[in-house]
Amino acid sequence: MSKIEEGKGLSGKLFRFVILAVGILFNAIGAGVFILPNHFLCGGATGFGRFISNFTGMPVSYSVAIVSVTLFLIGLICLGWKFAATIVMGTFLYPAALFLTEQVPFLQNVTEDKLLAAAFGALFIGIGVGMVIRIGASTGGSDVLAIVLNRKAGLNTAMVLNAVDLISLLLQCTFAAPDDVLYGILIIMAYTVIANKVLIMGSNDAQFLVVSKKWKEIGKELSDNKITGYTILHGETGYTESQQEVLMCTVHRRMVQKVKKLILNIDPVAFTTVVPASDVSGRGFSLDRNYGFDEEM
Repeated sequence: MSKIEEGKGLSGKLFRFVILAVGILFNAIGAGVFILPNHFLCGGATGFGRFISNFTGMPVSYSVAIVSVTLFLIGLICLGWKFAATIVMGTFLYPAALFLTEQVPFLQNVTEDKLLAAAFGALFIGIGVGMVIRIGASTGGSDVLAIVLNRKAGLNTAMVLNAVDLISLLLQCTFAAPDDVLYGILIIMAYTVIANKVLIMGSNDAQFLVVSKKWKEIGKELSDNKITGYTILHGETGYTESQQEVLMCTVHRRMVQKVKKLILNIDPVAFTTVVPASDVSGRGFSLDRNYGFDEEM
C-alpha cells in the first residue's frame, strides 16, 4: 500500500474517500447497467430490493434504498453513530447511483448479449467490492447485518453473509427464469474471484528466499550497497538434516535482477526463489526508506 493509502492525515482520508466512492459507483454500474436490466440473480441488499420490486412494482433503486436505510438504522441502533458513520456513504450513494442508471435508457440497453452482460457485471462489481474491502471499508447493505450479529451474538461474519446471500437468491428464484438463476450463480462466483485479485494486485515488490552457505557475504553486500535489509531464518535441510541458514529479503521489482546477479556472483549454486510480495508495509516500504542501517534496527 502507498503512504497515502495508509496515512491518517487529510490526504489519507481524502484518498480513502475517493476509493470508497469509486468502488461503490463501480458496484452500482455492475448491478444497474448489466445485471438488473438482464434480470440476473444478485445477492445482498440488491437481491432483497429486486425481490421487493418484483411484488410492489416500485423501481429497484427505491426498494434497495429502503433495504439499505433499514439496515443502516439497525447498525445505528445496535452499534452506535461511530459504526453508522463508516457505512453512510454506501447506504445512500449506492441506491442513488442505481437510480441514475435507471433514468438513462442507453444504460439499460448497453448489450443484448447476456453472456457479455454477465461478464461485465461481474467485472465491475468485483473491482468495486475489491476496492472497498482493500481500504478496510464497507459498502453497507447486508454487511451491516453480519457485523451486528457478529458483535452482539458472536456469529461468524462470513457464515452470516453467506446465509443472507443464500436467502436473497432463494427469494429471487420464486420468479426468476432458470437461465437467469444460472447466470446469477456464475456472476457471484466470478466477482468473488475478481475481488480477491483486486485485493492483492498492484504490488511492486518481490521476496527472495536464499539458501546458501555464503549467506553472510550475500547479506553484507545487500547492506553495504544499501539495497535492502534482510532477515536470517534458521532452517534444516530435508535430506541430510543439517542446519542451514536461509536469507530472506524483500525488494522493489526494479531491483530483482540486480539482487539475483549479486547473489550469483557470490554463490553461483545458491538455491534462490523469488515470489511476488502482494502487500508490503512498514519501515523501508510504506514508512521511511532509510532503515535497516541504523543502530535501532
